Amino acid sequence: MESINTPDSNQKISVSTLTNVPETMLIPLYFKAKETLEQGLIRDEKAVEIVNRIDYDFKKFDKDDKTQIGVVVRTFLFDKILQDLYEKVGDKLVVVNLGAGLDTRQERFPGIKWYQLDLPESIEIRKHFFEENKATLIAKSILDFSWIDDISEKENVLFIGEGLFMYFEEDDVKAIFKSIGAHFSHSYIAFNPIPKLMVGTKHKSVDTSKAPMLWGILSLKDVFDWNAGWKEVISYFPPDFFKRRWKGMSLLGILPGARKAFVIALLKTEK
Repeated sequence: MESINTPDSNQKISVSTLTNVPETMLIPLYFKAKETLEQGLIRDEKAVEIVNRIDYDFKKFDKDDKTQIGVVVRTFLFDKILQDLYEKVGDKLVVVNLGAGLDTRQERFPGIKWYQLDLPESIEIRKHFFEENKATLIAKSILDFSWIDDISEKENVLFIGEGLFMYFEEDDVKAIFKSIGAHFSHSYIAFNPIPKLMVGTKHKSVDTSKAPMLWGILSLKDVFDWNAGWKEVISYFPPDFFKRRWKGMSLLGILPGARKAFVIALLKTEK
């Protein structure tokens, strides 16, 4: 594999302000860069560029091949959801990236209007790597619902919650879904919950003492039972894609419970 370059330390961007949950945004960034350099399943040259410019010990993630394939397939499926929706809705579609971190998707879909929402410390890091005129940056907590007023459009909006909601308590996730559902019509949310069995478990790449995973589901019915104003459009079981790379984890597909809980889903507002 081609090595990720290591520029002189005085040229690197410090990410020391990222701790606890915000620090987890570096994990998918690294695995997308690593997959790109390995000539793997996705290409994300922007991720490679950003990793090369950051002062951080990324190598500690190298042995977590399960998370790498999870990130790769997740990236592929969220891209698919966005592409399919764009083909359906057209230029009216607007994307709000919840917990944007250093996500690079706007580079692959430059013809769409983007809002990037994240905590102030995360947005400050993001400014080093992306042209600000390519997206509207919102430096707020997702639980500070004043951000809703910062979104000019109130319909045909896709909210992306990728690798996000598992770090919130269920009541907070419910409040997010209810608030979006109440203020936006003909709109969508794409997200990836974790199975309830994973809540509180250890993880190779995520230090769960600093970034605990708090919310999971038995099935999407758990979300619909909130009566938050959403209905299912489509959901995917990630191990159905690129099965060889999942190795033994592909056997999860024979477990009905896993197929219901380990999903990447697209929901639509009921109004």
